[in-house]
Amino acid sequence: MMTIPDQSYRDEYVQFLMYRLDFGSAVFKHVYYLMKMMFHVCFNHFCTSVILLLYLTACYYASSSLEKFKNDVVSTPFEEFMKIQPALSERYCKIIVVVQDIQQTFSLTSFFLCLGYIAASFTTLSFMLLFPERGIESLLFENVFALVTTAFHMIMLFYFGGRIPVKMVEVRNAFHVKCSTISSGKLHPDVRMELTALSKLVDLPEIVLSGCDILYYTKKNIFSALGSFITYTLLLLQFNNKGLSRE
Repeated sequence: MMTIPDQSYRDEYVQFLMYRLDFGSAVFKHVYYLMKMMFHVCFNHFCTSVILLLYLTACYYASSSLEKFKNDVVSTPFEEFMKIQPALSERYCKIIVVVQDIQQTFSLTSFFLCLGYIAASFTTLSFMLLFPERGIESLLFENVFALVTTAFHMIMLFYFGGRIPVKMVEVRNAFHVKCSTISSGKLHPDVRMELTALSKLVDLPEIVLSGCDILYYTKKNIFSALGSFITYTLLLLQFNNKGLSRE
């Protein structure tokens, strides 16, 4: 508040934040202004970070469960593997249900998170490249920090979400390698049926998490996002160079 040069504007802004209530104490006004600005500036980022952390934690839990399932399939001896078919089928069904719940819960929120990160990154990048003469060192540092932070958050969203289909493919490969050593003619019909049921579960298409079926969170889309940033940067530089040449 002390950095605002216009006294009348500063007083009016304080009255706006205090709902035009006058408590008479300048110290109270300063403290109230500080708390109000911290709420406006920090609360939004805090809520966004909490949602992102919940999403990344859920994705990490699902991918870790798939990784552990794959390791158990690989390390389980042949005789024991044939005995625990129902337990493996039930366990894999639970993992699939968890992944589907993640998709249903975070589809819309993750989509808006991505849109916010993309808009914030492009806006910051535009300001830095088109108006470099207006930036002071502190503002430049703030813009660079905001750009790196939003880009990192978006990459993490794609990376952790993209681990799930990769782990599902690894589970499928490990299961079929295990089954290739089994002679179906020597299996009991009930065991063969249970093995077929687990095979159908494992052979289900990979579940790719997405934001409203528009943005698909796969690891390869990280390079698509980086390519979009590079293309946008080159367009801004070309636009800026044309503006300078006309002047």
